[in-house]
Amino acid sequence: MSKRRKPETRATNWKIILGISGVGLFGLLALLALALKPSERLTLIKHCDQNPDACVSVGDAAAPVTVLEVMDFGCSHCRDFHVDTLPQLKADYVNTGDVRILYLPYALGQATLPATHAALCANEQAAFVPYADALFGQFGQADTLSQSGLQQTAAAIGLDTDQFDQCLSSGRYLQTIQDNIALASEWQVNSTPTFFINNQRVNGNQAYASFVNQIESLRGG
Repeated sequence: MSKRRKPETRATNWKIILGISGVGLFGLLALLALALKPSERLTLIKHCDQNPDACVSVGDAAAPVTVLEVMDFGCSHCRDFHVDTLPQLKADYVNTGDVRILYLPYALGQATLPATHAALCANEQAAFVPYADALFGQFGQADTLSQSGLQQTAAAIGLDTDQFDQCLSSGRYLQTIQDNIALASEWQVNSTPTFFINNQRVNGNQAYASFVNQIESLRGG
């Protein structure tokens, strides 16, 4: 009788082995999934710090609080932040060395991609912020985001237009913007403005007091 049971024992052993292997494989896949979580890979702030040409930094690099903005030049709420909130934020926190602003050049679609590229061309002349302010100042006006409109804005703020136009036609920052879009997508950024305040996510434009509360909590004020 014992000899007849040996094949059954072998089959049972194989089931145990396969079961253990399956558990091991499942565990390995679970570990890989955890390893690939965005929070454990590359934050947008770290991306900007490691790739300074991919972002624009304003303020003291050693500031205790970093506010990263993902914005789009066709976004009305981005315009509201830049016109109504950002100036006070700069006066109260950036100019005092308490906050650093990071801009992640980004576009929600093809319609605003040229404007983002143009702002990076302006950044070659240390004029990203004045250029962005000028575009938001013309928000909603016809042709502001057209090529001629982008060129006129560059001239209006006193840029070297030959250098700007050459950069604009080269398209050299388009891949940078696409890389930023891809990384932002990994963090489920699909609307603007989206902020990361020391990596704490804030969706949409907020009242100034809301920014103050978060900044104060992070800087220990």
